[in-house]
Amino acid sequence: AMDYRYLGKTGLKVSVIGFGNMTISEKDDEEHLKATIECLKLCKDIGINFFDTAENYGKGQAETVLGKALKTLNWERKDYVLTTKIWGSLGEGQNDMGLSRKHVIEGT
Repeated sequence: AMDYRYLGKTGLKVSVIGFGNMTISEKDDEEHLKATIECLKLCKDIGINFFDTAENYGKGQAETVLGKALKTLNWERKDYVLTTKIWGSLGEGQNDMGLSRKHVIEGT
């Protein structure tokens, strides 16, 4: 059985093992979408409810593919925790990276 722990002081319980999609979802195409869906199904079967991505994985495509996979699976949003990292850069502009309010809002 999967173990769960509280995520800091948020009150959220997350699986001690998470799924990160850096390499499995690096391209927004049918092949990567199918692979991601299969991985997510396996994760659910073993109790993983914590999923992590980042805006600079595949230049943003990993976030898109993970979102499409979750939408396709039609899981209830309350049943999983989704995190992303936004420090990276998707563009060359001065506000396309870092932790400015603008970048954080646009990246979430």
